[in-house]
Amino acid sequence: MATNTTSVYLDFITRELNRYIPLPALILGTIGNLLNIMVFSRSSVRKNPCSLYFISGSIANFFSLYIGLITPFLALYNLDFTQQINILCKIRFYLRFNTITLSTWYILFASIDRFLSTSMNVRYRSWSSIHIAKRIIILASIICFIFLYTQVFYCYSINQKNVCTYSSNICKLSVDIVLLICNSGIPPILMVLISILTIKNVKHSNQINSHQRRRDRQITRILFIQV
Repeated sequence: MATNTTSVYLDFITRELNRYIPLPALILGTIGNLLNIMVFSRSSVRKNPCSLYFISGSIANFFSLYIGLITPFLALYNLDFTQQINILCKIRFYLRFNTITLSTWYILFASIDRFLSTSMNVRYRSWSSIHIAKRIIILASIICFIFLYTQVFYCYSINQKNVCTYSSNICKLSVDIVLLICNSGIPPILMVLISILTIKNVKHSNQINSHQRRRDRQITRILFIQV
């Protein structure tokens, strides 16, 4: 009896959270991502490779935000078709996982770019270019979409309770491991280590003019906030 009461109570809390949280979160998230895109699209910074990574990360965050928050809200009014059509169920999680991971990767790439651009080594600095950034973004997207989460199309489906979820614990584990390694585990550690190295580079760098240094420091500060 107590178990049933607890279950009903938890369902009620979930419904209320899905009713009131998604819309404000969508509004704030949309504003934040749009501001990021506007700031880093300015002519004074858009030729910087780091800006391209930030823009790409904001776009990935934008899609991740909408995919993750709209469907629970629509489910309250029986308008969530990902709980009714199997292929939409699979596509939702496939896009959700990929965009989450890519947004993290793009910030990691921005960290690496800052390290390269502030290096005293000329060869390292040459790797910080807009052309290389474009290639890395395309390559990372291909790797992510083709190799990391294709198991979602096998592992996720609509169950008997009309809930879009994983079909077995093994499937859940396989996705969780990829998320842990590629999103929550390795990237944050690398970001911290690379940020420390970047700070050391900035302290020892005297090879760029004051105007560029001021602009690069602004981008570096924004990067540290993102990390």
